[in-house]
Amino acid sequence: MPLASRKGSIIMDFVLVFIVFITIMSITLLVAGHINTSLIQPFSDAGLNTSSLNDTTSALNVYNTGIPFIFFGFIIISVLLAWQLKASPIISIFLIMSMAVIGIVGEGMSNAFYAFSRDSALSSTADTFNYVVYLQDNLGYILIIAGIVILIFMFSKPKNFEVG
Repeated sequence: MPLASRKGSIIMDFVLVFIVFITIMSITLLVAGHINTSLIQPFSDAGLNTSSLNDTTSALNVYNTGIPFIFFGFIIISVLLAWQLKASPIISIFLIMSMAVIGIVGEGMSNAFYAFSRDSALSSTADTFNYVVYLQDNLGYILIIAGIVILIFMFSKPKNFEVG
């Protein structure tokens, strides 16, 4: 199927790929934080310099605050792209179905992250990454709200609106 005939469904594909990316980044951040914090104490007990590990801790905290900004920035970009697309209202049925799939996938990713972060080894590390944990705990709800906003912006343009 040519890309030109897909109209607005490409935005929902991008959102689906992006939520998988954000979940993978969140799990990677959690594992890196756990490895970093578990190395600091043995290194300091052995008399080794832990300044690079402390720098890594501060860098991971920057990622903790950066992931929600990247995520919400992506949602804003998706809304702006939805405003620019010319789409027939008949496409809304397919967008609503894909939004339901995205909500289900988002909730599944949220549950997987919750199970992963509540592992006995990672639970103390997860408590230090409060922004990422909050984003992952509410991922399904945030995606449904973002999808509704995208639908509103895609189909509520003035009648004489011209793209580009």
